[in-house]
Amino acid sequence: PTPTVHWHRLDGDLPRDRVSYDNFNKTLKIHDVIEDDDGEYRCVVRNGQGQVQHTYHVSVEAAPYWVKKPEDGVYGPGENVRLDCDVEAKPEARIHWRVNGVLLSGESVLWGWGGRWGGGGGRTALWGTRRVRLLHSVGL
Repeated sequence: PTPTVHWHRLDGDLPRDRVSYDNFNKTLKIHDVIEDDDGEYRCVVRNGQGQVQHTYHVSVEAAPYWVKKPEDGVYGPGENVRLDCDVEAKPEARIHWRVNGVLLSGESVLWGWGGRWGGGGGRTALWGTRRVRLLHSVGL
């Protein structure tokens, strides 16, 4: 007997407006993939003799992008400065802070992770400053 093929998303709904099926429903296509499409999908094949199924884990990765774009500022001697590098990425991005091209490390910088200092998975650096230009880079 000819089998029927059905697709289900186990941890939510299929994005119906971005899904199509090929090859007699044996191929599920998700168009314009977004991070929310990350999850588990199951294919169930049935006929009069029984059924088989397979679960696929789909992991959507995303390049770093700004949650809030950084802004430049001018600060005077002795002032404390708070600079947020609020980015999202999957896998999580590594963030490096530099002053005049020199990597900041040690006691000259205090780091905050996630929701503690810089919301949304970003990081914040706080330190006393002289008049310097701060550069940051985001990489995987």
